[in-house]
Amino acid sequence: MRVRARVLLAAATTLAALVVAPARAADPTVLVSSRYDGSLVRVTLVGRVATVEELVPGGGDIFHAPTQAIGTRIAYAIWNETRTGDRYDVGLADATTGDHRTVTADGHSGFLLVSPDGRFRYVMKTDREGFLVSLVRTDAAGRYPRTLVNKPRYSVAELSGAGLTGDGSTIYLAQTPATGTSTLFGVDTVSGATRPVRPNAPLGRVHNVVVSPDGRTLAVSYQAADDSVHVALVTVATGAVRELLTYGGQTASAFSRDGTAVVLSAPFVPVVLGPEPGLALADVATGVVTPIAGTGGLLQAVPVQ
Repeated sequence: MRVRARVLLAAATTLAALVVAPARAADPTVLVSSRYDGSLVRVTLVGRVATVEELVPGGGDIFHAPTQAIGTRIAYAIWNETRTGDRYDVGLADATTGDHRTVTADGHSGFLLVSPDGRFRYVMKTDREGFLVSLVRTDAAGRYPRTLVNKPRYSVAELSGAGLTGDGSTIYLAQTPATGTSTLFGVDTVSGATRPVRPNAPLGRVHNVVVSPDGRTLAVSYQAADDSVHVALVTVATGAVRELLTYGGQTASAFSRDGTAVVLSAPFVPVVLGPEPGLALADVATGVVTPIAGTGGLLQAVPVQ
């Protein structure tokens, strides 16, 4: 599976060194996650213990990955391996009822964000290889496309996964050239104007960016020069970088709805995942990372409430 078109990577590791902390009132109680079999599932938490039920079936050659929660609606990416080649589309699902629909049909739409008021969609388009290369805004029906970030004309570069601020004004993401480190920046969702974010420590090749609800902090998943995978908290205004002490290979899926925690997910790897919890919560204030029991085999996740 071509995971670079979705949000992703690296090797799974052990939970032995983790300190189990009690749940707090601010922790999410319901998430939607992708399961290793390609389905979307609703994950209900009691403390740090999860129960899981299927929302959108996967299986075969179809894999779903949530990219954003808007109230109880879930934006998600769809990867479909067909006889004529890989296809990438996006869809919307209801986390309560399980109703779902695909909203693109071009086979080159690899990532979806939706404005808080539901008026606009922001779709990241893929190239033939499945890499994310441009960001396009449309209305709620997929009409009137406007390219906000375009593929460089004379160079090879891919975009990371992206996050939208709570007020819908800015999308944060990174662009990575074929060689070298990534450029992290914000995009004005109205004008398309870009504004760089300059981390005060090197981040390597960025794969995914999620943004706190107030837009002040980014959780950036990146690959260092030694191929290890890290998650860092980056303050937008100053570029200050603070590493989260993840248990190896995890990526940041989303912030909690109040911004006090980051949802971490196991990387997508083309092997059967072990029984270890796939999801964890990182406390933004302390950096403490604790697993969510009962989430073995679960990947990318977004909190619904």
